[in-house]
Amino acid sequence: MVRFLVPREDRWPAQVQEAFAFLFDRGFVVLDRSTYRLGESSVIAKSNAGVALDADFDAQLVSARLIRLQDGSRPDRWWENRTPRCSMDLGEVARVLAPESRQVQGELPRLRAEADRAPHLRFWASVLRAVASPWLEGDERWFDRTAQLLPTTPGVVVAAFLRDLFACTEALRARFSRAQRLGPTEPLLLFPVEGGPGVRFGHLDGLGEFNLHGRGCLLELRSGAVVDFDWDDQSREVFDGWRLQQYARSTGAHHLSGPVLVEAARADARLQETRESWFAVVAR
Repeated sequence: MVRFLVPREDRWPAQVQEAFAFLFDRGFVVLDRSTYRLGESSVIAKSNAGVALDADFDAQLVSARLIRLQDGSRPDRWWENRTPRCSMDLGEVARVLAPESRQVQGELPRLRAEADRAPHLRFWASVLRAVASPWLEGDERWFDRTAQLLPTTPGVVVAAFLRDLFACTEALRARFSRAQRLGPTEPLLLFPVEGGPGVRFGHLDGLGEFNLHGRGCLLELRSGAVVDFDWDDQSREVFDGWRLQQYARSTGAHHLSGPVLVEAARADARLQETRESWFAVVAR
């Protein structure tokens, strides 16, 4: 693509501005814009609502995702499938809420020139207005209500559990040097890196609350997710199907059973099944 020969109306910023004028009229702004070898992308945002648009000439299409911003900024790695969701594919949302809004998608041209992006952007703008008007007008609960209607696979839940587990254990290691019992019948304690008495509960900045139990730790995250694990004799994090199901329910995936999640955990290369339905983290 030779961009300096492209008419102004066929340039990405002008196309986005024209298709999504109704958002800019409501106070939305371009939070981010980037150009890569075979495409361009933008994020339009206001408050905690964001719309990510990506024109990929390799795939020959334009995609759109809804992003739940955090304090006006995009979450780290927001494009990943995770539980709870911080982004949703707009097409997936439309398939559930307003399938009729997607009827003309098959008639859109493949991206072969910059001008081909305009009908794609106008299509996604019409879909956005059809399915997400409450959210765009400030209904912050719309995102969670809608996310609960979208299918969540067992593999996504296991991956999300591991992501949260890794974040929590890294935060614990940064603050505490070891977990130890002072006697055979004494409770498990975490000892601060800088010294001092051990603790059984506390707060992890940016994550949530932790409480030690038995041989492990239960964390209640700000997102509402519950992460529970034990340490084994090799100081590895271990957990079972019941803990995976507890996490799934805390993130809204009530339809997933323990056995289904266990099968998904068996397929994850970062985990090793140490005994029936129990897993140890062996890679990050």
